[in-house]
Amino acid sequence: MLEPHSHGEEYVESLMELMKYLGVRHYCRIGSMYGPGPHTRPPVVTGSASNDAFRERLRQLGVRESTYEGPTTILSLVTIAAEQSGIDTVAMMLQLPAYAQLERDYRGLNAMLELLSGLHNLSLDRDAVRQESDRQCAALDDSVRQDPRAQDMVREMEATYDSEAAATSGEEEPPHLSPELDRFLRDIERRWNEPEAG
Repeated sequence: MLEPHSHGEEYVESLMELMKYLGVRHYCRIGSMYGPGPHTRPPVVTGSASNDAFRERLRQLGVRESTYEGPTTILSLVTIAAEQSGIDTVAMMLQLPAYAQLERDYRGLNAMLELLSGLHNLSLDRDAVRQESDRQCAALDDSVRQDPRAQDMVREMEATYDSEAAATSGEEEPPHLSPELDRFLRDIERRWNEPEAG
């Protein structure tokens, strides 16, 4: 059955034909989502790869193995079709702070460019992006300093982040978010996903 409205299957087939025509041997899908990570820590990145060499490279770069189970999108279909066509695939998803929904998150952009540089041995000039990232972080720091509730929230996120990092290295079990922080993040996600009144 065709995916409704946009005929996703035909789109994927067209992409595969284009990749074949261009002789594509490697497909890398990157993206971002809002999560419970604080802006005061490096972004959490999860990912997967279709072969052992790329999986090991992701591990060396600090990318956590994706354990996502749930609905898929057309992007997942492209990855599956690429693998079936013999193309090596890599997927990386970066988590951005849910409380700081910026039009362009330069901290996240800088982190992803750094990962892509490491994955593909690229030499990228990221000075301008780093400067914007530092500017945004400084602005977020100022905003948090003026709000005691935001300070508490960020401190809790930092503790959870640090515990999860320790658990990843086998040191201890990560704690759960407090009910208040969990409700806050879910409320942000709900408002973000609601269609705008028109």
